[in-house]
Formats: sequence, C-alpha cells, structure tokens
Amino acid sequence: MNDMEWRRPLLPVTEGPVPAWVDRELYPFQPQLMELPGEGALSYLDEGPKGADPVVFVHGTPTWSFEWRALVSALRSRYRCLAPDYLGFGLSERPFGTEYTPEAHARRFRMWLDALELRDVTLVVHDFGGPIGLPAALDRAGPVTRLVVLNTFMWSLQDDPDMARKARFAG
Repeated sequence: MNDMEWRRPLLPVTEGPVPAWVDRELYPFQPQLMELPGEGALSYLDEGPKGADPVVFVHGTPTWSFEWRALVSALRSRYRCLAPDYLGFGLSERPFGTEYTPEAHARRFRMWLDALELRDVTLVVHDFGGPIGLPAALDRAGPVTRLVVLNTFMWSLQDDPDMARKARFAG
C-alpha cells in the first residue's frame, strides 16, 4: 500500500449522531465517532477524498468543528479535511470525571491522530488548538509536515499565574 492510499483507523469508527440543535444547512457534514479507550467517544469530521493530502483543523475554546465549516466546505474537493471535537466540546461525549485540561485534550488528540495513521498532515491550529495540536508537530517521527498557526500559543503557563487561572477556568 502506498502512502496515499486510505487505511482503516486502528480504533473503531462509526457514524456519529447529529442532534436536532445543529443547523444542517450550516453544518451539512456526517460526523464520525471514534471511541478512545478509557477516555470516551470523540466526534470528528472526515470530508474529502480519503487518498488526498490531509488537512487537520484543531479548534479553540469554547468552539468545536463548526468553527471550520466554511474551510472544510471550500477545501474538501481537493483535500481530506479532518476536524475533531475535543471531549466535552461539540458533538463529542462529555464523560463525567474526565480531565478537560489542554494537556489531556492534547493526549487524546494524539491518540486520535495516531489511530487514523495520517501522513504528510497540514496542521491548522487556532486559539487553544495550539497547545492541544502543536505537540504533535514537535514529534520528529510524527505525521505533521506543514503548519498553519492562527492566534494561538504554546508555552508553559506555570510561570504566569494569571494565564494559569484563565486556563483552568476555560477547561
């Protein structure tokens, strides 16, 4: 199998439900649902040709994949567009007792990304999508080869009490 062929994800994927509150004219997609072992069911968009170059959109807080709907619609004829909803956001599950820190979201994002076995990814991050998605780009063995960085950050908040407080408040 060459690098451009689509492969089935390592974790089970099903079509996810779309609740009645979602405006189907604005969000005409069929989300997928991947069960992350010991974590919960993560909803995500997977639009476009399966063998096309993947573009992965990582949303901020308190948004979800809906944020990327116009770009996904515009690019899905040429690219495989993927946009996850973190646990507790959008159409993903909201498991009780789950950790919702940027670090926990980053760990689950990497589980999802690894399960899809994507290569040559263009990673698009916005807002809290930076600390959640950018760690995957720092791994030399990882799948990310191109970055689009929009109004985000990626540094430790330990030395900035004000930002640490805001981050805890945001989830």
